[in-house]
This record gives sequence, structure tokens and C-alpha cells, in this order.
Amino acid sequence: MIAERLKAPCSKLQIAFTQNDYMGIGNRQIPLHHLYRCLDVLAEEQDFLKTYLFKVQQTLFSQELDVVFCDVTTLYFESQKEQEGSLRQKGYSKDHKTQVVLGLLIDKMRNPISYQIYQGNTRGKPCSII
Repeated sequence: MIAERLKAPCSKLQIAFTQNDYMGIGNRQIPLHHLYRCLDVLAEEQDFLKTYLFKVQQTLFSQELDVVFCDVTTLYFESQKEQEGSLRQKGYSKDHKTQVVLGLLIDKMRNPISYQIYQGNTRGKPCSII
């Protein structure tokens, strides 16, 4: 899924259709519901994965954190459906779209350090990422 997202970002459904393009999979198809289920496992382990990937990147690229930049942006959805307590909320944008807030930390070489996703109606507190 990661290779496909890097090559040509698309949905999990599209990834299920194009999985034969990758070496080692052969004729054996990974069922779509397994692709969705692995996201739950990744979500449960995201803190461990973020820390591990940060340490690998720091070693691999001799990363120094003398300067860190924080950027915050919103990602909106065409659907206007809101659910109480979910990340998708009507935000503070001028058109009040259903959105999420994405906070991203990068180093001075523009390499990502960490990220956090907040509810769409969050205002003023992102960048408490690490």
C-alpha cells in the first residue's frame, strides 16, 4: 500500500485492483478487507512507528534538529456528513467545510519529523505534535 501511495496516490480499493503489478505477490490476491484491517493495526502502533521512523531517518540522513518548523493546514471532504466525536468536523474556514486539521513538523532540510491530525474544528493548539 505504501509503494502504491508513493507511485500514484489512490484509494485502498484501487490498490486492491493493482496489486498484481508488484513483484512477489504473483497470482495470490490480498483481499480488500485485509487492506482495511491493517490500517487499524497501524493506527494502534502509530506512536511506536513514528518514533522508530524518526530514529532511522535521523541516523540515515545525519539529521540535526537545531531548527524545527511547524506547519498547519486543513484537509477538507466533499461530504458534509459530521459525526460527533470524529475527526471530521465543520471547521473555521470561510466556507465552513467538513475538514480535519493536519499539523506537520519538518527540519531545516524540509524532511518530515512528525505529524498529528486534529478535529476539523480545532483552533489554536496544533504543533503540540511531539
